[in-house]
Amino acid sequence: MSSAGAISKATEVLDTPLEKWLEGHHIPITDKREGKKYHAFVFGGFPVGRRRDEGIYDALIQVPVFIVVLKFRTSIDTSTLDADVGLSIGVPLFGDVEIGEKQGNMRDGIIFSLDVPLVASGSVTIFINSDDWFHVKLSLNVVGQDFDADLALFPIPRSASQEANDVQSSVLSMFAGVP
Repeated sequence: MSSAGAISKATEVLDTPLEKWLEGHHIPITDKREGKKYHAFVFGGFPVGRRRDEGIYDALIQVPVFIVVLKFRTSIDTSTLDADVGLSIGVPLFGDVEIGEKQGNMRDGIIFSLDVPLVASGSVTIFINSDDWFHVKLSLNVVGQDFDADLALFPIPRSASQEANDVQSSVLSMFAGVP
């Protein structure tokens, strides 16, 4: 095969549905404290069966940590930041182990404690910081290795009604103090 043919073949591979999906859903993150690299896979959006202005945002998130995969199912009310969250941990040869489901406010943080004997122990906190990004904070020991990181995964989207309120507030503030 000529080099031109090899380049053409490589371009075809990059245009596969999997490659395109990964481009939009894979988030590589390097933890600033320890320099460890993490990868998150996020699929989210406003539910098809609801209007966007209702402000409910659903996300499925997977974060591989050494030999396990943290799997989150979240539903966040973008106006109040109240959330329903489920967490399971994917363990090789054993499948998924359910850690639990919780409700809470993302500004306060939602904390899960894990204890999967011989595999993983510690805590995982999900929260939204003042930067309005969805964070996963890890403090885990996985098969004898420690993982401590704060991973900022994605910005929390705003509903259509929130965006309209922001525009209205912005316009009103421009005319504040004008007689």
